[in-house]
Amino acid sequence: MTISDLQSLRKPGRKIEGHAAILLPFEADGSIAEQAYKEALLRTDEAGLGCAVNMDTGYANYLTIEERATMLGWAQDTLPNGFIAGVFVEGLEGDLPALY
Repeated sequence: MTISDLQSLRKPGRKIEGHAAILLPFEADGSIAEQAYKEALLRTDEAGLGCAVNMDTGYANYLTIEERATMLGWAQDTLPNGFIAGVFVEGLEGDLPALY
């Protein structure tokens, strides 16, 4: 690819889109802090950023399948315009992104 090719891909004036990884909070008893999680989703969305959930900040590799499904459901209910979610696969390095 040449510099001219790269320059032809530029799109001046386009809207930049950013996403922030959402920390999955826990209560003192070890349960997921549902209300705090939903509030974090809303604050991030209201700030104009997309939400990235179930990433390494969400402790995805330590959650049960049921817990992952629950917190993804909360994100879906809280963010009707969607979010980005990671997937933890034992034995692979890093998260595999998925768009919801």
